[in-house]
Amino acid sequence: GVIYPSRAKVPEENLPSLTKETTYEVKVPETIVQPSDGSATMSCAINGVNKKIKIPKGMKKDDTFTFTRTDSETEKVFTSTLPSVPGMDVVQSKPIIWSSVSYAFYKGPADADHQATGNVVGKLTQEAQVKILEQVVEHRCNACLGMSFNVT
Repeated sequence: GVIYPSRAKVPEENLPSLTKETTYEVKVPETIVQPSDGSATMSCAINGVNKKIKIPKGMKKDDTFTFTRTDSETEKVFTSTLPSVPGMDVVQSKPIIWSSVSYAFYKGPADADHQATGNVVGKLTQEAQVKILEQVVEHRCNACLGMSFNVT
C-alpha cells in the first residue's frame, strides 16, 4: 500500500513526548541532621507515586534543592479498539505498528493454581500496550486506533 502524506498536521505542542523533562523543588526532611555525603536518599511523592531520590552532597534538614526527571507522556495518547475516536477527526495516518511479548510456562501438577496464568496474561497485555504506545509517540502521533490483542 501507499501512504499519502497529509497536509494537515497535529500541532507539535499537542503531541506527547517520550522525553519530557520536569524540574521539581524539594525540601530535605528533618531526619537529615548532618550534611549529606551524597549517598543519602529521601522519598517524595510525584503524581501520587513515591519516588526515591538522592540528596545532594552538603544538604541538611530544611535545605531545598531541585532535580529533573525525564518521563514519557504515553498517558496523553488516545487509544481505542474503534477505527476513530468519537468527536475527533483523523488528520494523518501512519503505518501499522505492533508489539509482541511472550512468557513460557509449562503444564504443572493437576492441582496447580491456574488463576496465576490469567494474571500473567494481563501483565503481558499491559506490557504490549506500553510498547505500542511508545511506538505511537516515536512516530509523532497522538492516537492509536483499531488496537487489538491476541492471546495464544
